[in-house]
Amino acid sequence: MLSTFLLVQAATVTEGMVNVLSGGVTRLARAAFPARMDVMAVAMANPAMDPERTQIEFTIVDADDPSNEIAGFGVRDLYVTPQKDADPRVLSVPLVIDLRGVVIPRPGTYLIRSEVDGEPSLSTYFQVVVETEGHP
Repeated sequence: MLSTFLLVQAATVTEGMVNVLSGGVTRLARAAFPARMDVMAVAMANPAMDPERTQIEFTIVDADDPSNEIAGFGVRDLYVTPQKDADPRVLSVPLVIDLRGVVIPRPGTYLIRSEVDGEPSLSTYFQVVVETEGHP
């Protein structure tokens, strides 16, 4: 299961710690469509997951027509390097998902859904609007 999932301007993972720039993005303004998302997503995977067998899938759909899939992608390799004395209940696996190249076809509201081993997990809505002068 995922314990955190949000859109961010940029993110990296260094020594198991997530570095986030402008987290909590919910609205994207673009001058023309189709348009690239140009954002990333950050997720924290639950410590109970088996990193060698866990499959995490993400799907971006039109919120008003969930059968209209915009993009889909998966995470198959989770890397966990706990210290020898670490309590497994406090472990988390940071995931940075690069969405910068995902193309959104038109303005609207979209949903990013996640599934862990085929079971629904966290999801988040975001809106894409036409950029207007002086109001990104």
